[in-house]
Amino acid sequence: MVGYIVMVMTEYSDESLPFTHELTLNPYERFKKRALERVPSRTARYLGAGALALLPFLGAATAVGYAPAKTIDVAGAPIKVSPEFGQDYSSLHLTKDPDSNEILVQNHKDFVRPIAVSATIDQENITYGFLEEVSDDITPLTDRIKSSAQSYTIELMLKGGGGVLAAEVGALALFLYGGERVRRTTASAAALAGIAVCITGGGTLLHNDHQAIEGNSLFEGTRMEGVEVHVQPDVIDYLAKQMTHSYDAELYTRSAEETRAMLLSIPELQDEGWATFILVDDIQGNKGAAQVVGTAANTVKATIATSGDTTDLASHTEAAYTLDTLKHYADENDTDTPIVMTAGPHDTRYIVNYAKNLGFIIPDGETTMINGVSILGFNDPRVSNISLIRDGESLRNPDQSVEDFPEYITEVTCEQQPDIVIAHDYKLMDKVNDSGCADISIGGRTLESTSISTSDSLQEAIIRLGSGGGHTTTKIFPKKVEGAAQFVVLQVNPETKESRYLIVTTQKDGVPTHTPMTPLTSPQEVVTAQQASHDKRVARAQELGVGR
Repeated sequence: MVGYIVMVMTEYSDESLPFTHELTLNPYERFKKRALERVPSRTARYLGAGALALLPFLGAATAVGYAPAKTIDVAGAPIKVSPEFGQDYSSLHLTKDPDSNEILVQNHKDFVRPIAVSATIDQENITYGFLEEVSDDITPLTDRIKSSAQSYTIELMLKGGGGVLAAEVGALALFLYGGERVRRTTASAAALAGIAVCITGGGTLLHNDHQAIEGNSLFEGTRMEGVEVHVQPDVIDYLAKQMTHSYDAELYTRSAEETRAMLLSIPELQDEGWATFILVDDIQGNKGAAQVVGTAANTVKATIATSGDTTDLASHTEAAYTLDTLKHYADENDTDTPIVMTAGPHDTRYIVNYAKNLGFIIPDGETTMINGVSILGFNDPRVSNISLIRDGESLRNPDQSVEDFPEYITEVTCEQQPDIVIAHDYKLMDKVNDSGCADISIGGRTLESTSISTSDSLQEAIIRLGSGGGHTTTKIFPKKVEGAAQFVVLQVNPETKESRYLIVTTQKDGVPTHTPMTPLTSPQEVVTAQQASHDKRVARAQELGVGR
């Protein structure tokens, strides 16, 4: 390729063809005169064409190999992520020092060339809170890092390959339309650039870094089994104790699988033509409950609708990881599960923005369509500012008071007429419930068992969700399950607006149960027929002199 470029450069000094005459030729004829006829060998022409075709791929490899790391936010911590060609292991650095606090994960077995991930948490000191959050279940963390690296790799390859291709087109234009001096300059620059791309891109593709991973015996039987860990002794001891003495991770993993099997055994959930939703409230930072809910949604291809207090009042790191966990299990097997979230007082502005960055739908005052069903959501007007030194709440929007909130959501609901309206606090939804402007009204913050009521006409329903995280109080940092966790599986027929539901309850021991599938609302045609039948029965009873 280099020889061909140099040969072409030497041919450019031939001035046998007047420049003015060349301008009268079409682009193809001009290309034949300026290039093809000056390279008599067919083999050389093929080699040159192959080189031009290969350079964009080498440019793509160069971009991946030499681009700076991409910073992403995972579990509230900024992490620098870089894809690594030819490396069969991934690494996570817990400090900026690459020689310490390193976690090496499993060998990669990609089809062509292994592509690994090198990640560095960009903070001087990793808190025990962060380690505690990820140690129970590290898979959401690694999933975010891996998916970010994959998307970054594609982005870099498109930019690198596209940049080289654009440069080739630009060089060709100068070659066809420029004067003799421009052509010589273009040829020289193209030759040097081509050589540089060949060296850098080839070096990236030929790079080979193998390291056998030796798992630490302290993590046998945990989710970090087979992971090689190089961290400070006190940190590794802490991690081992957290993982080996934490029953919650094992309990919720078993509970999630039992929930999956249970839902697959319910025939109605396999019916086509129904939009399925998982309704949950007050997960409150219970990552195990988030795993169960995400697995349930993934199993029945449902949309998750969380009505608030999905996170607790812990630090950004601990709170955000609950959202990472929910999304990870909902999106297993390369699915893209929609997650609709309204904010409760525990879901701070940071959490709302973090959820948006994860792809959550936040329909605050707006209606969104999910599988033919319209959903209107409202964030709670309050934001908790409870901490160890203060206790209280502030307004999410200074211009909207708690007292004005019921009137506001009622007005918006009656304007938009959604199928479903959802907000966190059921006590603030009485006015919108009375309006009848939505078929189904969903609220939470009961910290009691889920309750469901319907109107006499079966046209309107009110769902008051219990705690999805098994909490019975809103105390600061409710880590352990205090009671049964519940969520509702709701199905809506987009054509008839008929709906039905069942309630899933997970006990403290992790065992799930469910209620029978129960009709919730019926389409108007059914209601009319039911009313007509009822009137006939009453009339007949009156004729017979029985009843009232």
